[in-house]
Amino acid sequence: MNENEKLKKLSIAWRNLRYEANSLLFRRDRKIILRRLNGHLNYQSLNGFLGPSGSGKTTLLNCLNGTLRGTGLSTDSEIYFDRSGNQQTPIIRSIEQHVQETIIGKMTIRQVLQYAFRFKNNRKDFSKMDHHIGQILKEIQLDETILDNQFEKCSGGEQKRVAIAQELMSLQQPNFLFMDEPTTGLDSNSALLVMQCLRRLADHNDHLTILVSIHAPSSDILNLFDQLYILAKGGVCIYFDSPKNLKMKLQQNCREEFRQDRPPIENYLKIACEGIDNTAVQRLANINLEEQQEKLSRVNLKEELDLINSIPNNRKTFNIGDLFLNLHRMTNLIFIIERNKLLKHFLAFLSFSIILSMFFKQSIVRPNTCYRFDDYDDDESNNNSTCFEQLQDKQLVDQYRMYLYVGNGIIAFVIACITVLEFMPLMKIFRNEHRNHWYSLGAFNFSFMTIKIIELALISAYTTGMMYFFIDHTYVDDYQINFNRLAHYFLFLLIYYIYLQSYGLLFGSILSIQEFVIILNIVAVETIHLFNGAMFNVEKIQRPMLTIISDILMSKISQNGLMYSLNVLDRCDMETELSYALVDYGIDQNKVYTDLIKIIAATMAIRIATFGVMYIRFSNPYIKINSRRSLGKNELVPIDYNDSSMEMMKIDSNEITRHKENQELEFENFARGKIMVAWRSVTLFASNSIYEIRSVNDINDQCKLILRNLNGQFRFGTLNALMGPSGAGKTSLMKVLNGQMKTRLCEESQFYLTKYCPTRVCYLTQEVSWHLIPGLTTLQSLIYASRLKNAQEELKINHESIARNILNELGIADAADTYVQKCSGGERKRLALGLELTSLRMPNLICIDEPTSGLDSNSAETLVACLARLARTHNLTIITSIHQPNMEMLMMFDQLYVMALGGVCVYSGKPSDIQQNLPSDSNPEDLSPIERLIKYSCHNYNDLQVQDLSRLANNKILSEHEDVLDKTVFVIDGIPTIRNRFTLQSCWVMILRYVMFVRGYQWIPFIMFSYICVFLALLFLFIFDSKMVNTDGCFNPQEDLNITCNKTKEDDEKVFDLEMSFRYMVTCTNILMSLFLVQTSFLFSRDIKYFWNEYRNGWYSTGAFYLPRILLEWIHIALTMLIFIYMIDIYETIRPGIYIWLFIIFLLGIICTQGMGNLLAITTNGELNLLVVSMLCVAMLCILLGNSATPVKQLHYSFEFLSLFSPSRFINECFIMLQYGFDRCRPKEIQVILYQLRIEHDEHFYFCIIMLI
Repeated sequence: MNENEKLKKLSIAWRNLRYEANSLLFRRDRKIILRRLNGHLNYQSLNGFLGPSGSGKTTLLNCLNGTLRGTGLSTDSEIYFDRSGNQQTPIIRSIEQHVQETIIGKMTIRQVLQYAFRFKNNRKDFSKMDHHIGQILKEIQLDETILDNQFEKCSGGEQKRVAIAQELMSLQQPNFLFMDEPTTGLDSNSALLVMQCLRRLADHNDHLTILVSIHAPSSDILNLFDQLYILAKGGVCIYFDSPKNLKMKLQQNCREEFRQDRPPIENYLKIACEGIDNTAVQRLANINLEEQQEKLSRVNLKEELDLINSIPNNRKTFNIGDLFLNLHRMTNLIFIIERNKLLKHFLAFLSFSIILSMFFKQSIVRPNTCYRFDDYDDDESNNNSTCFEQLQDKQLVDQYRMYLYVGNGIIAFVIACITVLEFMPLMKIFRNEHRNHWYSLGAFNFSFMTIKIIELALISAYTTGMMYFFIDHTYVDDYQINFNRLAHYFLFLLIYYIYLQSYGLLFGSILSIQEFVIILNIVAVETIHLFNGAMFNVEKIQRPMLTIISDILMSKISQNGLMYSLNVLDRCDMETELSYALVDYGIDQNKVYTDLIKIIAATMAIRIATFGVMYIRFSNPYIKINSRRSLGKNELVPIDYNDSSMEMMKIDSNEITRHKENQELEFENFARGKIMVAWRSVTLFASNSIYEIRSVNDINDQCKLILRNLNGQFRFGTLNALMGPSGAGKTSLMKVLNGQMKTRLCEESQFYLTKYCPTRVCYLTQEVSWHLIPGLTTLQSLIYASRLKNAQEELKINHESIARNILNELGIADAADTYVQKCSGGERKRLALGLELTSLRMPNLICIDEPTSGLDSNSAETLVACLARLARTHNLTIITSIHQPNMEMLMMFDQLYVMALGGVCVYSGKPSDIQQNLPSDSNPEDLSPIERLIKYSCHNYNDLQVQDLSRLANNKILSEHEDVLDKTVFVIDGIPTIRNRFTLQSCWVMILRYVMFVRGYQWIPFIMFSYICVFLALLFLFIFDSKMVNTDGCFNPQEDLNITCNKTKEDDEKVFDLEMSFRYMVTCTNILMSLFLVQTSFLFSRDIKYFWNEYRNGWYSTGAFYLPRILLEWIHIALTMLIFIYMIDIYETIRPGIYIWLFIIFLLGIICTQGMGNLLAITTNGELNLLVVSMLCVAMLCILLGNSATPVKQLHYSFEFLSLFSPSRFINECFIMLQYGFDRCRPKEIQVILYQLRIEHDEHFYFCIIMLI
């Protein structure tokens, strides 16, 4: 096809495209990502966007598909789309790199595709669904047997292809399909399959343009593209043409840089890694600019394409069919697919209700609180009850109010947190589907809200039944079930839960960090719950502002309704009687129903606000790019190189050269080439067993194996590659070799280690996020790593020189001052490796899982070359699992260990010896030996050729067994792991690093929790009157007993002050303890992931990690307590100097709480759902065992024993003792609160201090 014919099929073009990333605070802190890019693409084409990590590939695609907002695009950037067809707006579909986050993993492939088809097509076309699904599956080369597999259980390549398939479910095919790095993390065979699928799609759709960003394509993948667009570091294009012209243009334009032994694409990517300061990069970029100028001069873009000033988001309008379809999918997901999760929630509610009922008496529902209007001031009324009975009934009413407060509160917290945990992942799925024109925001929002309301209705009905029967409410109805009372309970609970859930949805739509949303939600629910009237009578405090706040928060409506349902409904005559249970707390029983309208209106307002926030974030109809045509000229703007600031650091390598002693050099020469590690008959089961050790003789058809009878050995001074398709067991074997998997090995597994030196193991995971401490720059990370890993070295070490040398070796010197969380994926992966290389006493057995995954070919080659050099220079044994290596990279390895599906070895040896170990059959595809071997390895272990290769490999390996027995020793417990000893120097370095971590990253949660504490202190001072502490609560049993039922107004005020003072103490303690439990749990659950990777690699001991961390947290806790205690201290007038004691008590209690939070983080192993539920359960137990409801001494002895582990109990008792104990009452007087808590001696205060310590 000639050039003119191609130009007639233009689909998209861009001119002078420049994009800058600006700082949120200072626009002058800009970073130019893309520099004056130009290009155009055709329909029916597959186009690859290549370049090193950080060159701007993903940014360019996001500019073209409208994902990025237009503020970063320059005003002279121009983007053109074809609008010549029937579709005035181009249909754009995008597939993200991490497809597992954008597709519901629990659903089967059939469900995923069927729902996608129904969303994307009219109802009249539903009859074509099965045929269309089958046709698309053939296009993407997937067998229909996969349809019944769950998406999350599919391999990486299958998941990528399913993601493509669901975007092609529309009978009207898209004009543009964008894919971000579809081959990352896939083996070479899976990657080729994915790209072949895209090639077929482009060939079979004459109105489709596919744009793909990709790293390090193989020659087979490269030849599938129609056009390549290569970006260099700094955001300039150095090549835009067909892959066929790579070699020709390279010879014409870069003769000096051209290497004949390297494929042309690798030459180009090598040049691209140099950055825009390089003369070759600038020369190629300028030549490409001239070529684009020439091509664009032959076409009139104004006639061919339309300039787009606003890239349409192409969002789908509301459709009632989409709403019902979303309802069907959400119902299927929540009530059928994830029914086990719902059952677990119900089981947790059941356990909670049973425990809660044990803390309260069954008699709390029995008081009849009704009285006639004209009898309230009659002391002899009230059903002719005695004074003692009246006091007892009021106490029971208060206990019932507390029962509702605690029960409602905990379940409300659980619902609020569950809402966030379910809503946030669905937001990612919604964002992807909504952007790709599946359905409107309204269809998702209304369906999700409806299903969540149904779910809350089930929870409310379940909760109503448990609260009704566990505290037997049938007593008030002559042991008959009163369905009217049950219905009222259900109604008030449901409306309250829906109201609280609305806050979780609002916060979740505003923020994207799940932990922050949960914390804000907990604070909001706690604030609302605090004003519901159970802890204090809002009306009786006589502060109008409190009443206004309570009315705004709608706090009392549910609590009032529940009290009404028990004490008035079907018990009092509404025309002639009132209930003192309501009157005493200012509840108007005639407004109980009308108040429901207020809370319903507030709920609707919050949900409308949530809808508005989501509309702004996801459904803004246009993205302005402020493009303007360049005054009718076709001239392109020259590339601005002057803004570049990329520099490589130059250091004196002599400063960091290790000076090895003669003894060490002699040992290296002696050990080089000798066997370092060997394994024989290794079989790994897929699951654990009740038996400690299992034998291969016990294997049956039901046993699933990951590794099967593996043998092998690796030698000193070698770089070794574990290769094979996904699912072959490479990562599992690597974990076995570094000592992580020992419990699932068979009895016959044997391991041998060198007998010449100790084995020091190191392991790097594929996902490096938990290897890198955020808040530190790359240079700081390396310096601290060097200080920790070399802490026991006696020599004086220049840690900065070591760090800078590694930055240069890994090619990330330009990111030295970049925070690790802002580095590109390739830079982060190389930095994680660099951290382990800072040790002068390097580990001699290094295992690295997928080190080149996500890296461009040049960076991957540089990394592998660095590994090979390190292995040979320092006589190390390095084992890596690797996908898709090119031939030059492959030849850098000393040994390949290739595995086939099913966990068997099909080759072990040098890369150059592969050919002589392959079958002598024909090779019609003209594949290289390694490509043929990888093709064989994609077959199952039952395949005859795989069995022959496995037998040949085992014979070759076992032929060296005599050498293994001679040079190694058998280790009965498997590969040992490194355990470092505790040192104060490591503690000091950890303190310094943690300070940098907090200053650069972790300061946000610390400041947020501190502000919350200050807010709560202000709230307490606002609610409670400081004069209440003047009431001592003392009475003389001999003088005052007869007047307890004949109280004056002054007596009532004293009793109220006494109750408020007690509520003030327990509220301050319980809320503060719960808040710090949340803080320590969340923060430690994140930090422990960093600890595990560093501890496993021998950076430091457990004590060196934990001690500095808790000490620094104690500083934050102490500073927060200084402010918090100062603000809530209203007791100086009655107990001078109480501030110091309160500070000590609260500090000890919060430190106890810190330990509990850390323990929860460890036991839940980072599972956020489990952690949240565990936190709430522990907080509930601590509160109930802290004298907040029923006094501990009145509970069963088992609960009294458990209360010894509740810091709330001892903080509260110390607090109460300081206020009311120590001779505040005169002789022969008894303090009421101390009497109720059965605290008889002042020495109990010191007992509590000891228990806190």
